Amino acid sequence: MLILVKDKSKAPFPQLVWSNKFLLIVAVSLLMGIPASGDPVESLTAALSNVSDFSATFKQITSDNTGRRLQVTHGQLWISKPYRFRWHAEPPMEYVLVSNGELLWFYDPDLEQVTIQKIESEISTLPVLILTGDVSRLSQDFLVDHYLDEAGDHFSFRPKVDSGSFKRVSLLIKDDQIRGIDITDALNQKTSIELTNIRSEENLPDAMFQFQIPDGTDVIR
Repeated sequence: MLILVKDKSKAPFPQLVWSNKFLLIVAVSLLMGIPASGDPVESLTAALSNVSDFSATFKQITSDNTGRRLQVTHGQLWISKPYRFRWHAEPPMEYVLVSNGELLWFYDPDLEQVTIQKIESEISTLPVLILTGDVSRLSQDFLVDHYLDEAGDHFSFRPKVDSGSFKRVSLLIKDDQIRGIDITDALNQKTSIELTNIRSEENLPDAMFQFQIPDGTDVIR
């Protein structure tokens, strides 16, 4: 994921979760990029097959459709393929997003509220699953493009069917590590996530991908 500007006036999920999308790769990089040869889905399969489970620090910058910066968020994430992840944004805009591969929890401590949803129903609309998902499923739901430059391998994903939530997701992979995620939403709001302190992980505990609901928390299913 991920990825939020908290808007207390807007409660629907996953629209709330995805109200901040990721910033598209800058035009200069696009102009400098050299189109990669071969099928982009095959290239994506090869690139992601080398990406192991990992943890990282993230920096998320969200801007509006004029480029004005709205919010900067920092936090930690843990990824375990195929569909398990934990995303923890630090205060003051704290939230936690957790998937065990079957269920997705979104916890907002300020609202003392957790939303629980089956992940399969949202698998084609949650850009963060590009980090951990099935490439064959991605190729069914997205048009995939690929180019290579000095920064690494750039992959972009455009929904084949208008999802109403985002227009494009971009992924940067270099040295067998995911370095960044960019998304632009239907309103051209943009968010850029940069990953640093990336560490390959083995045998991440199952408890990492379960969410324990705090006492007194409202639960929405």
